[in-house]
Amino acid sequence: MAILKNVLIIDDQLSEVGDIREAFLQNNYIPVVVDHVEANKVSYTPDIICCDINLSATNKEQNFKTIAGILKKIFKHNKIYIFVAWTNKSDLFSELETYLSADTDIIQPLKYICFSKETFDLRCFEEKLGTLYNDNKGLISLYDWNEIVLDSLDNLIYNICSVAKDNSCSIQNILSSLGEKTAGKHFLENKTKTICTFLHLLLEDEIDSTIKFLDDASGKFNDIDESSGATNIPTEKLNSALLFSKNTSKTLDVGDFILLDRKCFMKMRHFVEKGIRKKIKKDIADNIHGINGLDIDKCAWGIIDITADCDHSNKKQGIDKFVFACLAKYENVDEKKYKNNLPSLIIHRFYDKEDNQNKALIINSKYIFGACLDNLRCYTKYFRIRKQILISIRQQIYAYNSRIGTISF
Repeated sequence: MAILKNVLIIDDQLSEVGDIREAFLQNNYIPVVVDHVEANKVSYTPDIICCDINLSATNKEQNFKTIAGILKKIFKHNKIYIFVAWTNKSDLFSELETYLSADTDIIQPLKYICFSKETFDLRCFEEKLGTLYNDNKGLISLYDWNEIVLDSLDNLIYNICSVAKDNSCSIQNILSSLGEKTAGKHFLENKTKTICTFLHLLLEDEIDSTIKFLDDASGKFNDIDESSGATNIPTEKLNSALLFSKNTSKTLDVGDFILLDRKCFMKMRHFVEKGIRKKIKKDIADNIHGINGLDIDKCAWGIIDITADCDHSNKKQGIDKFVFACLAKYENVDEKKYKNNLPSLIIHRFYDKEDNQNKALIINSKYIFGACLDNLRCYTKYFRIRKQILISIRQQIYAYNSRIGTISF
C-alpha cells in the first residue's frame, strides 16, 4: 500500500533509473526523474527521495556532501520522508547513512533503504517498502487522517468559489467580507491572521462533516489495534502532545503563557508583589498532594490570555482578560495519593522535551485581571494551550468566580 506516493529519483546517469522507476510505477507510486544538477531546481517536497550514491564526483566524500546538500535544499521544514539509495556501490551505503545521520542540519528520514542496481528485483523492492509500514504501526492511520483533511480542504475551496459564483461576485470579495465579519474595522490591520482565522473555522466545519459519516466499516485507521500499549505512555508525555504547543506566533494569542520577566513585573508590581506570590505558594503547598519534588520556590510566574473568542476576534474592548499562573518542575506523581483540595487551583501536568523535565502548570482562578496589549510588547511566550483544554480552563475559572461569596483580584 503506497501512502508515501511522490518519489524523486536522482541520478547522474538517467539511463540507469529504468528498473527502479518501473518498480515505483507498478506499485502505485508517482516517480519524477531528474539529474543531480537539476535537483536544486525541484520546487516540491517528495515523500521518497531515491538517490544514486556514486554521483559525478571522483571521491565518495564529495558525493556524500552533494547528497547532504540536496536533502537540505529540498527538506526545509519538518516532513516525513524515506531515503532510498539506488546504487552500484552498495558497500558505501552504511557510510553514507552514518554521514547523513551525523549532520544535524538535515531533517532525518523515517527510514534509510538501499537497492543495488546489479541485483535489483521487484520482489525485494516490495518487501523492503512493505516493512516500512510494518515497522511503523499507525503510519497508515495518520495518512488516512491526512486524506480526510485534504478532502475537506478541497470541499472548503469549492464551497467558497461556489458562493462567489452564485452571488456573481469575486472570490476576493467573499474573503474580504468574511474578514470584515471576523475582525470588523480591524480587518486590514492583519489580513493574513484574520483570513487564516475564519478559514480555519470553516475547515473545522468541513472536517466535522466528513467525520460524522465515518464508521468502523470505512476501511480507515485499520492499523490501530488494542495491543498498541498506549496505556504505558506517561500522562505527562501525552499531555505535552495534546494540551500544549511550543509553536507560538509572533503576536499575542489567546491561550499563550506569558513569562513575567523583570519588565513585566515592573508594570504589574501592584499585582504580583511578593506577598501575593507567597500566599499562592502556600496554597499550593498546603492543598496539592502526591506530586513529588514539586519545586514552587523556583517556579516561573506568568499570565495566560483567557479572553473570550468573540471579544478577541472582534476586538470589542481595549483590554484582554488574563489569569495568574505558575510553571513548576517536579520529579514524579504518586497517582494513588495525588489530590488537589483547593477548587481555585487548576493543574495540568506535561513533559517539556526541550528541558527534559516534567512540569506542572498551576493556574490560580482567584487572580484574573485585564491588561492592555500595548503594555505587553516586551513579553516572552513560553507555550500555547491548545483550544480544547483552553475551553475547559475558561469554564473552570469562570465557574469558580461566578459562585456567591467568591472574591477574586
